[in-house]
Amino acid sequence: MVDEQSACLSTATRVALNADHEDMNKFSDRDGRYDDVKYSLQRIYDPLVESGVPKENEGHYIFPLKMNTPGFDILESYPSDLWGVRKGVMRLSMSGSGTSGCIMFQSKTSSERFAVTLGVHNWAPWADIATNFGDETPQEIRDSFYGGKRDVWSACNGSRYISKILVADRSVDLTFDQEVGKSRYPTEVLVR
Repeated sequence: MVDEQSACLSTATRVALNADHEDMNKFSDRDGRYDDVKYSLQRIYDPLVESGVPKENEGHYIFPLKMNTPGFDILESYPSDLWGVRKGVMRLSMSGSGTSGCIMFQSKTSSERFAVTLGVHNWAPWADIATNFGDETPQEIRDSFYGGKRDVWSACNGSRYISKILVADRSVDLTFDQEVGKSRYPTEVLVR
């Protein structure tokens, strides 16, 4: 899987392969093809593709989600462009502080749902679990932390463990930690 950075470099390389003086005249007065542009881009692009591991920006926040939720399936996530599966692991990937995402789970046998919201506020990671929330969507739950009935400041209390009660004497527990020196927060959601 090639990430967005590699895809952009690939596109730029393809453009450079076909570029001649007429295409590029607003950038330079020289004649002929722009092969040096192609080779400069290719030197960056090839190692990224060959390594198979896209480089992550330092300002990028990633929450890989390990889930053990027997009886519950993922119903929906918001914003969908921040959630994805990488190497078989669901993860939330955000570009900076002041962002968050919500993922909702629903019981396979009933209408019971819970939602996990993860985010970064003032460069500090935070998490919360919502239960008994009626017809709220993941977007409404996520948005409610910013001036709604939930409070991002309360969620951003430094706690790395949250537990909420579900029906039938069950609970949902969430833990997360920070990988040393990285903006990466391995997160585990467990239904007991």
